Amino acid sequence: MLKTTIAIAQVVFALALIVLTLLQERGSGIGETFGGQGGFHSQRRGFEKVVFVATLVCLAAFAGLSLATILVK
Repeated sequence: MLKTTIAIAQVVFALALIVLTLLQERGSGIGETFGGQGGFHSQRRGFEKVVFVATLVCLAAFAGLSLATILVK
């Protein structure tokens, strides 16, 4: 039962990581992704910062779940 729960959580976090990574278009801002115009931004702000932090949190959770899968028998 525990292994199944961990496996389902891993799939959910993997999908979240894929979506969050695709939202981070390299070399342009989120506004440019959807047709806006913008220039060079040296710092993440607003939605971009939230997406970046959420990606790191999902990455840490996914790594922890992967280790838990190895440790749970």
